[in-house]
Amino acid sequence: QGVTGYRIYKSLGGGEYQLLKELSVDKSSWVDKNVTKGELYYYYVTCTSGDGKEGLPSRRVSITY
Repeated sequence: QGVTGYRIYKSLGGGEYQLLKELSVDKSSWVDKNVTKGELYYYYVTCTSGDGKEGLPSRRVSITY
């Protein structure tokens, strides 16, 4: 089955990643408004399919707000 959605994962300072948001495949952007200025966050994305399978994680990116 094809891609039906995306999962965004987030880590504070490189710690354990938590599922942050699930998006439908028609969404091309999303803004994380739950951040603290000066903190370092890491993110990665996976895709999901209609049969519940999750793809491999994307390259991890980091940002300090």
